[in-house]
Amino acid sequence: MPRRQASLPDPSGIGFFVLLLLVCVLILVNSIATAILFQAFSGSELRWLKEPRLAQPVLFLAPLFLLSLELWAGALLSGRWSQRPR
Repeated sequence: MPRRQASLPDPSGIGFFVLLLLVCVLILVNSIATAILFQAFSGSELRWLKEPRLAQPVLFLAPLFLLSLELWAGALLSGRWSQRPR
């Protein structure tokens, strides 16, 4: 069976704004979770956590990485749920 190409919602429709709101909320939640985990591990003996040149990219990139995983999982699950059995 040929694979369907995923498509984004029409930018003038409500689906686009719902998707945009979802992405913003996920980035906010991921940023908060990353900050909490970073704060929890900052008391440990990991030296790289105390080095700002290494800690700042982690604090910036971790929420984006989590967002990409969440969107990938969502696309994977929605593709499986939308397939009709033969």
